[in-house]
Amino acid sequence: MKILDSYLIKDGRVVGREAHEHRFSLGAREAGLDQWDIEAFLLRVRDELPSDGTYFPKIEADAHGALRWQLRHPPAVRSTTELYIPAEQDQRIHPRVKGPDYDYLQQLRERARTVGADDAVLHRNGKVLEAANAAIMFFPGWKSGRQPELQEKTQDTAPDKIALLPPEQAQVLASVTAHSSVSVLQEADWQVHRGVLSLAEALQTPAWVGSSLHGWTRVTAWRTDAGRRQAVAAPDPTAINLALWEHAS
Repeated sequence: MKILDSYLIKDGRVVGREAHEHRFSLGAREAGLDQWDIEAFLLRVRDELPSDGTYFPKIEADAHGALRWQLRHPPAVRSTTELYIPAEQDQRIHPRVKGPDYDYLQQLRERARTVGADDAVLHRNGKVLEAANAAIMFFPGWKSGRQPELQEKTQDTAPDKIALLPPEQAQVLASVTAHSSVSVLQEADWQVHRGVLSLAEALQTPAWVGSSLHGWTRVTAWRTDAGRRQAVAAPDPTAINLALWEHAS
């Protein structure tokens, strides 16, 4: 099966580089590739990546086991996100591996774009899992009128400073952006909880969408084939995005 990964690189620095490589390595090993070949390939990619400029490289193990990579310029980066909720539930066969379901996920994103959205929600049994090309983080209890800096320190964590990510054992892709953000959020006195919301709950809860390319962006609307619904205002992700790049290597 095909294994993929991609990440944004700025002047030789990547948010969660080791986590991206680890995720790719696990998928490639599951596809039957030799660990030594994978490690040698990843080292070669590191050596050949430019040390200046902004790029969005893709690394790949194809269906025949060939390892290759492509240096790409990044597409336009968005600052907000609208999510499309398809009627059918998640159809992925390998939800925890990036690559085997690539064609299906791209079809979902194209469907999302036809109704004016940026990405599509993956849901199963009425529960929100993630987006087709990104993680989703919810903020239950967030009061939209309260807009402190996310890095602000207080003696006690405010009851509305709770970030919700899927359980680690959930059938979702291991998001490098989400993983890298946990310690950053905790340093800013946010509590990171694990759980999932129903579709109905998601529509009423502030949310971010996160990926290597776009970082964290606010969800500003939910779309279906029947129409558009304004999202509940979420906190500003700017400080967290900046902190992620401060930790990049």
